[in-house]
Amino acid sequence: MKNGYLRKIASVILAALLVLSACGQSGDGLPAPAGNGARSADIELQEPLAASIGTEKVTYRNLYDYEVLTGTVYPETWEYSFSQNVTLERFLVFPGQEVSKGTLLAKADTTAIDRQIKDLKERIDDLNLSYGQSRGVAELQLAHEVWYIETRQQQARTDAELALDVQRAIFHRDRLQQKMDNDQALYELDLAYLQAQLAQLQRDRAKRLIYSDRDGIVTAIAETGPNVREKTAVIALSDEGKKIFKCDYRSEKEMSKISRYYLVAEGKTYDLQYLPYTAEEYSKRLAAGEKVYSNFEVLDEEGTLELGCMGTLVLITDERHGVLSVSDSALHRDTGGYYANRVKDGHTEKVYVERGMLDGNFTEVLSGLEAGDQVLLSDYLVESTGRHVLERGDYVVPYEGQGYVTYPDKYIVSNEIEYGAVTMTELLVKANTIVKKGDPIARVSVQGDEIALQEQERKLQRLTERRAEAQKAYDAPATAYLSEAKQKQMENQIASFDRQIEQTAENIEKIRRCYRTTSITSPVDGVVLSVTELSNGALLESGEYIATVAADRVSLMRVANSRGVVRYGMPLTISYVLGDKDSTLSGEVVSLSDDGLSASLRNEHVWVREESGLIRELSLNGDGENEPVYFQRLAYALYGYEEVEHDVVLVPMKAVTVIKDRAYVQVLEEDGNVVMQGFIPGNTGIGRIVTLGGGSDNMTWAVEGLEEGMTICWQ
Repeated sequence: MKNGYLRKIASVILAALLVLSACGQSGDGLPAPAGNGARSADIELQEPLAASIGTEKVTYRNLYDYEVLTGTVYPETWEYSFSQNVTLERFLVFPGQEVSKGTLLAKADTTAIDRQIKDLKERIDDLNLSYGQSRGVAELQLAHEVWYIETRQQQARTDAELALDVQRAIFHRDRLQQKMDNDQALYELDLAYLQAQLAQLQRDRAKRLIYSDRDGIVTAIAETGPNVREKTAVIALSDEGKKIFKCDYRSEKEMSKISRYYLVAEGKTYDLQYLPYTAEEYSKRLAAGEKVYSNFEVLDEEGTLELGCMGTLVLITDERHGVLSVSDSALHRDTGGYYANRVKDGHTEKVYVERGMLDGNFTEVLSGLEAGDQVLLSDYLVESTGRHVLERGDYVVPYEGQGYVTYPDKYIVSNEIEYGAVTMTELLVKANTIVKKGDPIARVSVQGDEIALQEQERKLQRLTERRAEAQKAYDAPATAYLSEAKQKQMENQIASFDRQIEQTAENIEKIRRCYRTTSITSPVDGVVLSVTELSNGALLESGEYIATVAADRVSLMRVANSRGVVRYGMPLTISYVLGDKDSTLSGEVVSLSDDGLSASLRNEHVWVREESGLIRELSLNGDGENEPVYFQRLAYALYGYEEVEHDVVLVPMKAVTVIKDRAYVQVLEEDGNVVMQGFIPGNTGIGRIVTLGGGSDNMTWAVEGLEEGMTICWQ
């Protein structure tokens, strides 16, 4: 409410705390708002009547001690982050998309950890196979020793030399059994260690994936670089079923001093429930450098309140309605207390006054003065010459901006050929090229290594033979007499062979596929955003960057929002020229603005979804005359409303005086007297533009204190 123009008026008239016997009129009439039937007051010029300069009458007023905060109505929102430092690979969902519980939202790079997991699984398989093989040999040796002992023990009782051989066999048996037990223990320890490592790697890999833990709508994605620190929010989901009003912070202690509070949005009044931070959460936000907001749950049982709309929070500390009051400039103080100089029969008399509530400019009179008493003021007064009858209408703050088509679902195309020496022979695309899935991005030649392929083929042959031997041993009738642990061990050995055979066969096919590769292709239908700076003939390292392709399955408009006036859910009209015809489409803001998000998710722009899909079609295919790239680069004009308040009491700004952050107007009463009356304005942006029936004027609107049909005056 600290409007410079208003303060200039306030400094000139100093408080304009006057009671005139009448007020003239020279104000402009206002066109009627569309559809509300309101009409401007008829303007009638007349000579201003003389005023009793320097005095006012004690009269009845409404007094308010209040604060007004402007904010936004948001859906309840949750932010998601990685639990460790990661390199962000890509998002799987984007603003405006609905997701269900369990949906993969974002994925960090898992290349290195996937390689570690693969290597560890191979180590486990190698351990199972090597142990199984050595155990099999040892068990055959043990079986031979046991057989020899059992078949020779009886004969050894009468043959000393044989008895010595049997004793040696018993010693060998016990040594062999001890070694087998030790090997078994070491194998189990090694296996448990490797399996624990594998489990930890799999847990670490899971931390590189963010899943939704609820149903919701994506309302923000981070647009930082690929390196993301732990616990830094990268994506937000919202539930439109719960509405949260956010505004400048007021503590729980401050709120306890408020006698009543409510929200006015879109011209309707809503009750609120204050949602305080816990001490821990508040301290955590401050320590992180986050701006802290007050949060209120909007009690909207009928579901009429639109998300994203601007709202006015009214905090009333104290109020009096229709109480006897006098201007502060009429009161003075001495040792006896507060007093006023009352004018009576042409003389002044000192009258002590008992004060009640103060609103900063007027004081409630509990005793000492009566209604109609004339009191001296310490300020000069200026007569009023304009008059206006208050009407109800729609307070509308228009918005104009620009948007650009963009595709946020990005894929990095790199050299994923793992085998052979790769040379880029020709780069086939440039920025803004439209591509289909499978279209070549670059042509390459691959010089294969036949020795590496032959080694893999020999390995596959050996594994297949060994697997057949293990299966034969397992299928033997004697296996049925082995312990369950031994049978399980044999099964694990066969399973390890199967995994290694499968992996080796895949490696062979991958090598052959790499050697056959002649081009690197687009992974999706979409738009090439950027390409490598490498020239034709360059040798490509593994993972070498080639291009960035944005998938066209998700198209949005990027809209600058440095002032924060474009808010979630805000409907917009999208205008552009197609041929010689101006065309319009409908859009909606599908991402949250800054005050609804933590610092890591804030951007100076929002995302807008065009509902029909026509702009996406034009940006990908053109219109038959213009290239697709034209529509991607085209700045689309956007129109909407920063604020809309329906059926509210409209007040011309030229009639408003702001004194000590309080708004006042002069009200002409039925008896012809003029009373300076305070009111609660609709928002802290007094002086914004309201459009009325095609015309415009500087207006504000009243939440409380003024009624339709009142006549107000101004100089």
